[in-house]
Amino acid sequence: MTFTINYLTMKLRDGIYLLISIFVGLAVALIDASPKWDDTIISATLIFVSGGIISFFYGTKPWLIALCTCCWLPLLNIYTLGNFMSLFAFIPGFAGSYFGYFVNAAIKQ
Repeated sequence: MTFTINYLTMKLRDGIYLLISIFVGLAVALIDASPKWDDTIISATLIFVSGGIISFFYGTKPWLIALCTCCWLPLLNIYTLGNFMSLFAFIPGFAGSYFGYFVNAAIKQ
């Protein structure tokens, strides 16, 4: 019985963090794709910081947080603008997620 409750709690926790990272990634992608937005540095910083914060609190699987946060920006830019250079958004996304993960691991030691 205890195993089942712990397993369900972990699955719920995983789902909540993944949904948060998906929503944050979608919000950044929609802001970046808006017609009057032309600031790539702020978009990359938002991806870096949001991936780092979510991965810091999640504590495991930083690659999954990075994918859920970062995939929306290139998908939307490639679909709407044909801009394949937006694939470089994965660099700050993975860097931020792994930074948050390693900071969490360092604090736990």
